[in-house]
Amino acid sequence: MKKNYSAIAVLALTALAVSACGAGNDQKASANKSASEQKADKSVTLIAYDSFPTKDIKPAFEKKTGYKLKVVDGGDGAELTNKLVVSKGAPVADVALGMDNNVALTAADKDVFEKTDVKLPKGADKYQVKGQDALVPFDRSQYCLNLDQKWFKDKGKAEPTSFEDLTKPEYKNLVVVEDPRKSTPGMGLLTATIADRGENAFADYWKKLKDNGVEVTGGWTDAFAKFSTSEGGTKPVMAGYASSPAYPTGKDDAGKDVFNMKNVDSTCYAAVEYMSALKGAKNTEGAKVLMDYLLSKDAQELVSKVNYMYPVNSQAQLPKDLAEHGAEVKDALNIDPKKVADNRTAWLKTWADAMGM
Repeated sequence: MKKNYSAIAVLALTALAVSACGAGNDQKASANKSASEQKADKSVTLIAYDSFPTKDIKPAFEKKTGYKLKVVDGGDGAELTNKLVVSKGAPVADVALGMDNNVALTAADKDVFEKTDVKLPKGADKYQVKGQDALVPFDRSQYCLNLDQKWFKDKGKAEPTSFEDLTKPEYKNLVVVEDPRKSTPGMGLLTATIADRGENAFADYWKKLKDNGVEVTGGWTDAFAKFSTSEGGTKPVMAGYASSPAYPTGKDDAGKDVFNMKNVDSTCYAAVEYMSALKGAKNTEGAKVLMDYLLSKDAQELVSKVNYMYPVNSQAQLPKDLAEHGAEVKDALNIDPKKVADNRTAWLKTWADAMGM
């Protein structure tokens, strides 16, 4: 992800030497050749979060468009954003995908994205960020606290219904969350507490959570391993997604799927994930073809089915389990993305100080 400064320097010196020798016509011919080569290049590279369904999207995209697709693992959405900033000017891909409304403007403010002529499906424009036309809405989600209903029923405990409940003694050592400095659902939970408690009170709230035994992990996978619906997990409350209850946690005696997860609705925070062409990309035409495909009804339904995300294309249908068990929560919390971008660093420091991390 690091810039190749040596290579850039050599290219710059070579260009100067050619110019000094009066080789303007050669440069023009070279530029024209590059343009024609780009049109002939039938491959495109995508850098995406680590849960991007490559094995499902790749064959369908290649069959539909004739392009070859290469996918680079960008890690978690927050890690992906950091990589985009570090590699500014020397991108490893043509398109980046997976930056949500809590982190996308961090990269946009560093001028790493390039606007392309992508036509949004009907209704998708309402998910755009004002003044950020280069960011194309890809899919949607909500960050929520999930709980294990069976665990609470078996223990005879009341289910928590609010952020405040989690600071009470009866929920001590029962909650696992992700580090917001590393994880997008972790950041989603942090901004949810800010939206709920206010900028001046969220630090005190997190101190109470810490005193009540909240556990912080690096990411969603680590947190889910500790969630009580997982084998060996002991925490019945975790920071996850509104769609998580659509995942079956087992089967009953008749072999039917059992759904034991539930959202704490009042904790849910709205999220939109974006994609964009990258400045300096080798194949801008291929980038547009890829993004157009990813907005199609077929691709949107495929991503919704595999990743349990909500589509931005209003023509795409939700899979049955997601529609029945993991539908969106009404009136989810939200903060303007620009405000998050302007305050993200300070909020993370405040959170880290409150948690002693």
